[in-house]
Amino acid sequence: MKKTLDEFDAAMKKSANMLSKRMHSSAEVGHKLRRSGYSGEIITKVITELCKLAYLDDARFASGYAAELSKKGIGRNLVLKKMMERGVPKELCEANLPFDKDIEKEKALSFLDSKKKLLLREQNKLKLKGKIFRMLSAKGFRSDIISEILSE
Repeated sequence: MKKTLDEFDAAMKKSANMLSKRMHSSAEVGHKLRRSGYSGEIITKVITELCKLAYLDDARFASGYAAELSKKGIGRNLVLKKMMERGVPKELCEANLPFDKDIEKEKALSFLDSKKKLLLREQNKLKLKGKIFRMLSAKGFRSDIISEILSE
């Protein structure tokens, strides 16, 4: 019993140290504790306790992380992918995405504006459209928005 209590305290300290640096999702905390060699039972207890103490809140993490990513000028799909990589459930990701179609289109156009010199080199219109589509797709913009931009 004492060993389990000591292990729990050590895992709590490690988690508190992680959370003091930046917000984490519960999945991230669990993954990092697992990598450190803690048992599944201890990890579950630690995550439950951190949630009770409001140090760990996936909804708050999702909201903050989505806002942070949206400032970087990337599209909805890439934001969604990065959030899910951090262990945020898809429902929470989609509920916290701060994108509407107009904002995303504006970001895509802004990105293209920053790449104007590169795009002006291409003489072939078909190749140019393909290049624009690939660039915007890589930045996570939705295909319907890209198509709308290319049709203008």
